[in-house]
Amino acid sequence: MTFRGLTATGDWTWGNGVQNYLTAEAAIEANIQTALQIFLGECFWATGFGVDWITLLGSAGEAQTAANIILQTRTIIVQAFGVTSVNSVRPSFNSSTRHFSLTYNISTIYAVNVLGQLVNPLL
Repeated sequence: MTFRGLTATGDWTWGNGVQNYLTAEAAIEANIQTALQIFLGECFWATGFGVDWITLLGSAGEAQTAANIILQTRTIIVQAFGVTSVNSVRPSFNSSTRHFSLTYNISTIYAVNVLGQLVNPLL
């Protein structure tokens, strides 16, 4: 698998030829990061793809919100090319600072127990 590299803010990198492309484990990670940052309905070619972040993070009930986030993110992650299993997903939301992060552990075709993190997908 080959995937275009990402900047610190999640945009694709440009201008460095083949150095802008990632392969193997790094490509899988970039693909997952991009998929998790896509809002539901944002992809004109796949309107059912993405995470419904606005509804999930705005819903009442912390336990139910966490369960729904885990379910939707697991679904997105397991659909990514090269992911063989989702070992864990842990959301963290601080309602007073409005800070959200998501930590996940996956197994891929290249390695077991790969850690990844998504911070504030709404920013």
